[in-house]
Amino acid sequence: MFGSLTEFLASELPDPASCLAIRRPGMGALDFQAELARANIGFPIIFMTGYANIPMSARAMKAGAVDFLTKPFREQDMLDAVAIGIERDRIQREAMRRHPGYAPCLRL
Repeated sequence: MFGSLTEFLASELPDPASCLAIRRPGMGALDFQAELARANIGFPIIFMTGYANIPMSARAMKAGAVDFLTKPFREQDMLDAVAIGIERDRIQREAMRRHPGYAPCLRL
């Protein structure tokens, strides 16, 4: 658990796929996604929310989110999004392993 974005960015990020839950005042999930992109941290993000609108989901998807699920959502939809995220991450890691200078193209 991290108390701030700075604390998160200063930590050693996990190699395997991970789940990131963001519930904090002051910085919304979309802002956090943008900060990760600026820090060149490009792991798959799946948004799950009960409070969404079309501009919010469009912004998340344009910035590279795997999916934007609104509650209530089907369990299978979440499992499908996780599978896609894991596959994207695998492909990106393989490209980085084969080409050490490779930097993923991040969409802001």
